[in-house]
Amino acid sequence: MSDSSISEYMKIRRYMMNVIYRANGQSVQVPTILELSRKFGVSRPTVSKAMKALTEEGYIIGKRGIGSFTNPNFRVELSSPLEKNVPLVGVLQGDGMGVHYSSYSSRLLGALLNHLPFLPCYVHLVSLSASDPEHIYEEIRNERLDGLVWHNPARQNFEICRRLRSEGMPLVLGGCSCEGIPSVDFDFEGAGYQCGKILFREGRRNVVFFPNVFPWSLEAKGLLRAYREEGIQLNENFFLKDCYTAHEKIRDMISYGIPVDAVYGQMLTYNVIEDYLREIDPEICKRCTLVASGGIVVPPTQPFHRLAYVVPFEEYGKQITEVLKNLFAGKDDTKARLLKIGIEST
Repeated sequence: MSDSSISEYMKIRRYMMNVIYRANGQSVQVPTILELSRKFGVSRPTVSKAMKALTEEGYIIGKRGIGSFTNPNFRVELSSPLEKNVPLVGVLQGDGMGVHYSSYSSRLLGALLNHLPFLPCYVHLVSLSASDPEHIYEEIRNERLDGLVWHNPARQNFEICRRLRSEGMPLVLGGCSCEGIPSVDFDFEGAGYQCGKILFREGRRNVVFFPNVFPWSLEAKGLLRAYREEGIQLNENFFLKDCYTAHEKIRDMISYGIPVDAVYGQMLTYNVIEDYLREIDPEICKRCTLVASGGIVVPPTQPFHRLAYVVPFEEYGKQITEVLKNLFAGKDDTKARLLKIGIEST
């Protein structure tokens, strides 16, 4: 089965599992193969394969001449059968197409999975296959969720969030803010400002920063502001947008004799950048400070001075859960919450 066929198959299966969950132990007629084929724009053989698997697994019962029905004796629940009407809360990361999670994203997801169940609710990890806003909206609607946590959606998808909220869906944004929608975010601009003050006191004047694109550009904004307040304008040519070419550009800077004395790279763990810099200049550790975000600290491999973000992941999970609890209780909560990030010097 090709990747696209697998994606289509899983789209049908996920939808049907939600239908079965919503049946709540009742025998409910499910859409026909033709209806599902039209609804999702996939081939009838793909739908047939998904429905056949669900029937063989006992989730669906086929009744000749009538149609297919959910099996009332086969519930999609992992806990006590006495629990009924427990809300289904979706968790969506970015564009919903990710397969691998960075250390930072994994800790975010872990914090949500640690706190959301205490609403109580069932947590549903949402995957998307579309990039067009209208199709994204339809895919989210097809998940039949009672609530949604969407971490770091693209700005062009804010209208989808407004649309879902206008329809009454309890929705919380993470990692960004959108007017009229409750959100929980980290104060990355404030963290950049704190780091800037420390770097200035250390006498760092040639700071390489990457990637200088949203949302990391918020840290760049704070960093630049900290230096401007001290009467110093950092060289913004050292603020690199493309993290994939940053290594090569840093090598060129050092090779050309630019005394790089701080590297601020949010996309890297320390051991990666430490070893790389030492390959370029074995003495650089004596003059260079490394800054990394995400709160992911690994054992040092080289004697660099480091600044590490202490990101309050657990507080993030608690705040998201608290906001959802308010929304489920019918409270009108559109507040944007900003969590402070600590800086650790090692």
